[in-house]
Parts: sequence; C-alpha cells; structure tokens
Amino acid sequence: MVNLSTGYKKLLKEFIYNPSYSNILLFIQENSPVNLEKLKEKYDEQEMKLVMKYLIDNELVSRDGNDFSFTPSSIYTYFDVFLENFKLAKGIFYDQVRSNFEQKAFNTIILKDRLNETFENLNKYSRIAAKFKSYYKKEDLYKKSALLAFDEINADALEVYEVDGTQFKMVAFKYRETPTFSQTEEELKHLNNLVKIREPLIMNNPQNDSIREKKIFAIFPLLEEEGGEKKLSNILLFGFDNRKVSMIKDHILELLDGFTLNFRLTLKTVKMIQILEDKVNQRTSELKSANNQLKEINREIDEKNKEKIKEIGIAANIQRTVVPDPKKIPKIGPLNLGASWVAMPLKMKGLDKEKANVKEVAGDFYNYYKVNDDEIGIVIADASGHGIPAALLTMMASAAFSFNSRKGGTTADICERANKEIHRAIGDIGYYLTVFYLKVNLVTLDVEFTNAGHHYAIVYRRETGVIEHWNSEGFFIGAFADAAYGYGRSKLYPGDKVVMYTDGFDESRNSEGEFFGEERIDNFTIENKDVHCKDFADMLFNYVNEFCNFAPGWDDRTLVVIDVNPDGTVDVANNKSKNIMVENMMTYLNKKEYNNAEKEVLKYIEHHGENSEILLHLGDVYYLQGMFNKAEAAFQKARKADPKDPRPLQGLTKVANATEDYTGAAEYSQEATRLALIQKKKK
Repeated sequence: MVNLSTGYKKLLKEFIYNPSYSNILLFIQENSPVNLEKLKEKYDEQEMKLVMKYLIDNELVSRDGNDFSFTPSSIYTYFDVFLENFKLAKGIFYDQVRSNFEQKAFNTIILKDRLNETFENLNKYSRIAAKFKSYYKKEDLYKKSALLAFDEINADALEVYEVDGTQFKMVAFKYRETPTFSQTEEELKHLNNLVKIREPLIMNNPQNDSIREKKIFAIFPLLEEEGGEKKLSNILLFGFDNRKVSMIKDHILELLDGFTLNFRLTLKTVKMIQILEDKVNQRTSELKSANNQLKEINREIDEKNKEKIKEIGIAANIQRTVVPDPKKIPKIGPLNLGASWVAMPLKMKGLDKEKANVKEVAGDFYNYYKVNDDEIGIVIADASGHGIPAALLTMMASAAFSFNSRKGGTTADICERANKEIHRAIGDIGYYLTVFYLKVNLVTLDVEFTNAGHHYAIVYRRETGVIEHWNSEGFFIGAFADAAYGYGRSKLYPGDKVVMYTDGFDESRNSEGEFFGEERIDNFTIENKDVHCKDFADMLFNYVNEFCNFAPGWDDRTLVVIDVNPDGTVDVANNKSKNIMVENMMTYLNKKEYNNAEKEVLKYIEHHGENSEILLHLGDVYYLQGMFNKAEAAFQKARKADPKDPRPLQGLTKVANATEDYTGAAEYSQEATRLALIQKKKK
C-alpha cells in the first residue's frame, strides 16, 4: 500500500505537471477496455488527473514522452482505491487544521482579553498619576486617595497607616460600605507581619467568613531613603468585597503597585512643600524686617541718584553745546554732511529714567571745524570708558581739536598738538581716545587724514564703483605725551561718499553673539551709494538696530557721512564767499547765537540771492528763535524754489506743530513722506 500522506503531498506539489484531461481520457481509451463515458460520469476532471499522476508516480503507468503504457488490468480498481484513500487523508488533514485553528482562536481570545486589561490599566494608571499631581497637602492626600482607589481600582476600602519604628497608627480610612467593612484582627496580624518583612502581602483567602469581615485585601509598604537606609514610613491597605472580586489578580496588583508608587512620590513631595512652607513662615518676619531696611537703602539711593541725575543732566547739556545736532548740520560748500550720534542707554541702580527725564552722556563725539577760508576739519572720536568721565574727555578733546585746527598744519601736526594738551590735562590715568581726523579743501577737494587708533574711513568712489579704506599710522590720543602720528593724502571727486564710525556700529552683536562687522558696513555703503548722507546715517543706524533686534546698545554709536556734490565745486571766488557766510552761520548756530546766524543768512541772500538750501537755513533760524510766521514764509519760499524737495514740507510740519495746527502738520507730513519716497525710488 502506498503511503497516502506522502503521496498526497507529492500530488499537490506536482499538480501543475499533470497531463491534460484530454490526454488522460485518450490514454485510458487506447490502453484499456474501459467504457470511457462511464468513467467520465463517475470521476470528475480533477480526480482523474490526481489518479493518473498517482499511477505514473507509482509506476503503475509508464510514460515515455507522450506515450503511455498501462500495466494494471482494471483501471476502475485503481481509481476507486486511490480516491477512497485520498478522501480519507483529506478528512484527517481537515480535522487537524480545524483543531489547530480552534486552539489558536482560543489563545487569541485570551491574548485579546489580556491586552484589553493592559490597555485599561494604562488608562487607569495615567488618570491615577494625574490625580496625585493635584494633591499638595498631606490631609488632601490621605482623604482623597481612598476615593481615587474606589473609582480607578474598584477597591471597597483603603486604610492609611503611619509607621514609627515597629509601631503603626491608622491616620486615615474610608470604606465604601461602613457596616460591611471595618478593621479586623486578621488585618492587624498581617500588618504587624508586614512591619517586620517590609514586603507586600496579598490575602485572597480570608479566615473569617462573617458578613462584617467578608473581604480580601492587599497590604503595601512605603519605604523612604533616610541616611542611606530604607525606612518604613507608611502602609496602605486595600480591601475588596470578595462577593464582587473573587481574587486579587495580576492586573489588579499592577494597579495597586502603581497606586502605591504615586502615593509614595506624592507624599514625599507634600512633605517637601510643607518643609518649604515652614521655612517661608519662619523667614517672613525676617523678610519684612529686611524689606524695611531695603526701603531705607532705596530711599538713600534715590537721594544719591537725584544728585547723580543732576550731574549727568549738566554734563549732557554741556556736551550738546560742543557736539553738533545731526539734524541741523548745514551744507558746507561742495560737501553735504550727515551724522548719527546716540549715547549708550544710561544704567543706574534704582533709576526710573522716564520719571527722571535724564539726558544721556556719550563717550563718542564728532565735530567739524574751520581750518581756514578754504579748508574744513572733520573729527570723530571714541573715548575709553563710559559715563561722565568719558563725556568730559570728549568735551576736552573737541576743544583741543577746534583750537589746533585753526592753528593749521598737517592732520598729523593737529593730532600731535591735541594729544599733548589732552595728556597734560588728564595725565597717566588710563583714559584715552581713538580719533579719525580729516581735512578737506573745499575748493580743490584735496584731503589729508590721520588715524589715531580708530577705525579706518570708508570711501566710495563714484567713478569706479569701488570701496577704499583711508588709514595711517598713529597711537591713541591722550595715552602718551610724545606719541607720534602720520598722515595720508587723497582727493575727493564729485559723487564720492565718505563714512566714518565708532565701534558701537561694527561691534554690535545680535542674539547669537554675531558681530555686525565692517564688511556689512562696506556692503551697505555700496548698496546705498545714492542715498543722501543724512538719510544714509539714519538708515545705517536703523539697520544695526534691526540686526540687534532693537536691544539696547552696549556702546555709544556715532557716524559721520560726507557726500561730495555730483556737480563738484563752484566758482572759486564765489565759493569762498559763500563758504565763509555758511561757516559763520554754522558757528553761530552751534553757539545758539540765533540773531547773528540770521544776519549771516540774510547777508548771503543779499550777495548771492535766494535758493532752496539757504531758504531752508533761514527757516530753521527763524524757527529756533520762535518766529514761526517768518519761519513758515521762508519754508514756503523754499518749497516754491524746489517743489520736489520734501525738506521744506518737513520744516512746515515743525512750524504747524509748534503753533498747534495739527491738521496742517499732518497734511504737510504726509506730502513730505510722499516726496521722500519718490526721491528714494528715483535714486
């Protein structure tokens, strides 16, 4: 007898190699006297294929290519025997598959139930942990824990014990049904045992079946680290009605363990909070006393600050008499000057700056001086340190450069003389200035410059579109009496731009600690080469502010920008005359001698006629004297002379605000803004 299991597997494995149905029928018809139609009625196609395959594999039928030879005498016998055995094997196989499937289905149901329990436990544990986080007092923890155990673990009782050595005391308890649950002798016995062994105890078989005591319970110890040892501080006893819960199973134990852990951690937290509260209460009176002392100290600081504020205000007012107002720098011959001068924000302990209305003093300064009828000197400086000492040093330096500029000589000579005077005044106290001083011939535009430890000057050349850096040899001003200085020479051309600045610009940092840097200033100069020097100064200052995210500067920021008129110089004789008058007017304005400044402007108009620039100066002079009607008339003339210039409208805005014509001020301001935008787009 052929092994049906092996044969069956072999038949299935090689089924695709079976001969076709038509070949089987043809083979039977040719090799046996069997009634083919009868055979077809009795067996279907698949059964005949399987039998033929079986016959061939067991050498009952031989095959040579497409030729078959039939050995047995009766094909019916083989068909019947094979199919009966095949059906028997198939039945056994199906029974085995069915049995395996049912076992796996049963295991799957068990696994599903276990997973459901696990997920339910996770959800409950999350809610338990969240609830414990809301307890900040020991009383709340003890009282509310029972309700939490009832809701999330389906416990019917919770007893909380505090342990001292081998003694324990119930400090809180709650029973779902008071008549049914109460402390039993059996519980006390196990509690005493737990104090010794310090391990959880599970009691699923209560010894007493009375109604009052019909419960199962679990006891968990709470251990705390103390002096390197674990100390038993509390015990939690969870009770369950065994009519509802027949046994404390693993999934319940997991919840009880998690509940106990959260209880222990929360208890530790509330104890720490209590300690802190005790310390706070203990310190309250001390803090009140210290606060009173602090108020007295602050009062003394306020008094001292008032004196300091007064001193700073005086210093600031004096400093502003020697540093030109950036908004009021006049045009000087073929040169336009723009500037930005901003002091580092004042920092003073206990100082309310807004309330005190304090003016800030700067350790930077800039100025321009008449050297002779044809030349002007321009200086920018940065004093070491900050505050009043640095401000006093800048005022001293401004006076020294003003005096020595008029004495003439090269820029190196001027710096050497100024250095000696300043060092003689301050001595070796460690203070000094970095200075860049340049001298420009207003007729020929020849330039001399000296760099005394300062940043080089940036020069944009209109003709070539490239940046140059003017530099020379020279040490700080005021540091050594015999310091020597070199100088360089160059020339300016129509459309050129010169930029000088202090380190409050290039050394400003953003929130990532990145420096603004010299390269950004070079690039900004190229990108804004066509912007008027006054607007350029404001734009660069704003750019640095944006880079620093508008954080208060750590240093003063001073900037001087020189534009050379695109049309170059004017007639020499005429230019000299105009320069003298403008220079005189500028000097009187700096001294706040507005009467004399007005005379110089009117003299200019008498000799050279009116133009928009001189009319703007005239309007400013009248405005500073409070002669608002005359100022308005001058600004209106300037507006008529150059309708596309926004500056006359800006002057009219100032006058309107001063005379409380706020509607007119708004209209002038809007029109000025519109013209400024048009000018910017054209540039």
